[in-house]
Amino acid sequence: RRIEAGVRGTHLGIVQPTPAPVGERLMTLALLADAARAAGAASVTALMPYFGFARQDVRGASGEPRSAQLAARLLAAAGIERAVVLELHSSALESAFPIPVTQLRADDAVLPLLHGCGYTVVSPDAGGMKRAQRYAMALGAPLAAVAHCRTGGAVAVPPHLLGAARGAASLLGGDLARSG
Repeated sequence: RRIEAGVRGTHLGIVQPTPAPVGERLMTLALLADAARAAGAASVTALMPYFGFARQDVRGASGEPRSAQLAARLLAAAGIERAVVLELHSSALESAFPIPVTQLRADDAVLPLLHGCGYTVVSPDAGGMKRAQRYAMALGAPLAAVAHCRTGGAVAVPPHLLGAARGAASLLGGDLARSG
């Protein structure tokens, strides 16, 4: 990877989401930031529509890494002075970054396009209920929720739906997708 344009003295923004393979995409962002700083950029801002380590912000057990914090420190060490991210898994994750973070919500851009489409907003779990309520209020739409139990790790069995969503077009108000 190489910075080919003249960036000396500029305030540069690098757009780089970090989906799988997360480590490779994160390293690409870090290398581009380092190259931009070496080429004389006055500042570098990371624009991340998706932060791949967002769910790894706490240790599950002794000896496990806090990958989100390490990734954030790596970006700062590479010369990134500021990050703009879309919908972090948790607002508390902003404190993991040693640099200023601006967290954008998709609400302002997406919800006006969906107003009047007749959706029922569905929360995929209890953790997404506040977001789903916000969406439902903004759209003037009914609200439903999935009640499920986890059988281990990321595997969940959705036993039933709470609310009236059967037969309706649904808008799933989740924060992250774990699979393609």
